Amino acid sequence: MLKRIRNFIVICLIACITLASLNVFTPTLWAGERGNHGLSPNIKPAIPLEEQPFYEELQKRHARWSDNPIGEVVGNTPQDTLLNFYSAMAIVGTEVDRISQSAVLTNGLRWDSTTQHEIKELEHLFEVAVKALDSSGFPESVRHHFTNESAIEIKHLLDYIFTHTEEPLGLINTNKEANRNLKSLDKSYVWRLPGSPISLSNKLDGPESGFGYYFTTDTVKNAATIYEEISGRLKHMEKTKYLTPTFYNDFIHTPGNLVPPKWYAGMPRWAHTFLEREILGKETVFQTSFGLIAIIIYTLIAISVYRHIKKVLSRAGSIPGQCANQIKTHVSILTALTPFILLTKLTEGFVDGFLNLTGLPLVITTFVFEILYFTTLCAVAFFALEATGRLTQDYLFRKKLSTTTQTISRRRQAGAIMPICRTASTAIAILLLYRLLILLGLSTEAVLALSAVPGLAIGLGASKLLGNLFAGFSIQIDQHLRIGEFCQVGNTTGFVKKIGLRSIQLQTLDSTVTIPNASADESVIVNYNSLVNEEEGQGLSLNIPIKQPFTAWQTSKLIDMTKDHINSLSKFKQSTVSIDQKNGEMHLLVYCLMTIQKLDTWDEYLLERENLLIKINKLITQLRHSQRTIRVAFNTSHQKLLEVPSLVRDVVTRDAHLTFEKCEFLAISEFSYDFKLNFMGDHQHLSDFFKSIDAMNQRLVHTLNTNDIEIPYPTTRWINTFDG
Repeated sequence: MLKRIRNFIVICLIACITLASLNVFTPTLWAGERGNHGLSPNIKPAIPLEEQPFYEELQKRHARWSDNPIGEVVGNTPQDTLLNFYSAMAIVGTEVDRISQSAVLTNGLRWDSTTQHEIKELEHLFEVAVKALDSSGFPESVRHHFTNESAIEIKHLLDYIFTHTEEPLGLINTNKEANRNLKSLDKSYVWRLPGSPISLSNKLDGPESGFGYYFTTDTVKNAATIYEEISGRLKHMEKTKYLTPTFYNDFIHTPGNLVPPKWYAGMPRWAHTFLEREILGKETVFQTSFGLIAIIIYTLIAISVYRHIKKVLSRAGSIPGQCANQIKTHVSILTALTPFILLTKLTEGFVDGFLNLTGLPLVITTFVFEILYFTTLCAVAFFALEATGRLTQDYLFRKKLSTTTQTISRRRQAGAIMPICRTASTAIAILLLYRLLILLGLSTEAVLALSAVPGLAIGLGASKLLGNLFAGFSIQIDQHLRIGEFCQVGNTTGFVKKIGLRSIQLQTLDSTVTIPNASADESVIVNYNSLVNEEEGQGLSLNIPIKQPFTAWQTSKLIDMTKDHINSLSKFKQSTVSIDQKNGEMHLLVYCLMTIQKLDTWDEYLLERENLLIKINKLITQLRHSQRTIRVAFNTSHQKLLEVPSLVRDVVTRDAHLTFEKCEFLAISEFSYDFKLNFMGDHQHLSDFFKSIDAMNQRLVHTLNTNDIEIPYPTTRWINTFDG
């Protein structure tokens, strides 16, 4: 099992590195070409930031954010969002630089309480500003880090644009324009900063929803690419309360979040120069060395955990079949894996949060740690549920019971525990896998598309195994087979010894037979045992087709009379009678339990079944002939029509074996008045019942003739029409 887990992890790591190498999240270049991006070379002298038309408004917003860092950057117009974002980021950049430079002026290795409070306010303001970015284009596992980077990069782009434009930038909205933008929020609208690749939209691309304007996904993803093209020019810009040319480099090259730890910020200049030297792309000496140390320590601990688990499993293999030892093995593995989960998250947080890795190294390390984390979670869930199931089974088996009935019931409960636990662990593993794929950057649609891969695997060879598993779940849920019962599965008869996820074991007279669950589920299963009030019983079921359609009265009578008959029999209990419709044909369904002392012979069972079947068929035949239509001619007077029901009642009740139900004026047909007659008979034999009907019909004809009530016959009238 360890080899399979190890191979799975290796495959996942290779896939992770491949995805990262392919740069699945790499932004597409704006305008389709590298080297342009709308930042045209200077032709006329650039307008300074202080001379831009929006500078006065920018000062107001800067003062507002300085006095009150609590607010909302996202505005009702794209210009509002842009100016709010720029002024807030300007405060963050200048204050971060000021606090970092102050480290050499104070003693100690930690920031004082006042500085820590300032840092928390800056971090809060930075988070507020970052909310103005639509970050749905980044994988969820690295979204936070790359979004923070993009926010600083967009700030630098605005620094460059605001100081290198030849034309004034109109970023001040009138009330009329603001109201127009508010009304347009229900429509998709994209606004682009003139002469730049920066755009804002009122519609988010991700699943989130928001009210206002946000930097678009393309702007956020392209920020890194465009920043690389202007980063050399930013070095020549002077720091002001708005311009922060070193903000991005300080952010990614120093440890910590916004502000580096005081012990690092207070180091001599030569130490910063050495530690912040780039050796692997954007990664510095400090990031690379400490990252390697963290990964080496993590690897050593992982190897020790792996060896411990391997040792535990090798010991467990020498003592099979002992529930206590299996529980000890599972608990020992859990003890080793649970701290490993915390270690994985701590190492990932250290590499990502403290070292501030970026680009491809960040993606690779994050993906690797996420895969290891979720793989470990799956293993923990599996062993935890296995240990829980074994403990529960051990408790149920050790508890002594007084009766055989309780013992069989307890065996049924114990047999269903492990399949339930393993089903739960499988479901948890699937959910964790889907969550991992989403964290690695796959969309929900892509994850659902990948769900077709298991279907392909099933079609290529795993269909039998999964078929047995699903059939095992069905057997456990339906419980038409339970441990300890005497059953026949197909052509094999014996006592159910075990019900597993893959197969069933039957103990026959001479051997133990293993039957795959899929075969058992498709076979005819006969259960000879059932426990009702600690009495042995045999289930009986009948499915009797009713060839001709029955009326509602006939159907109701059939159900009631069948129930009354079964309840009158002493050997039948728990009867259930219902009607079913299949393929346009009505069926009478009868389910009951017949109490039998012994199952040595089939004679008693077959005899009772035969008698019940004959009786029900008699009832069906009787009911089919116990409803008829009586028709009288149209020339019958109204007074005589009123007398028809009473005359019919007298005719029926003259026979002591017939019971009058009702006679009512049902309809006016094409050639007669129609009366519906319902009656019942209590004859022992059908021949006597039909004799009574014959006599009743004779009396009915005589009575109608005596009372001058004509029985009509249908006639046909031909009317020929001729032209002219």
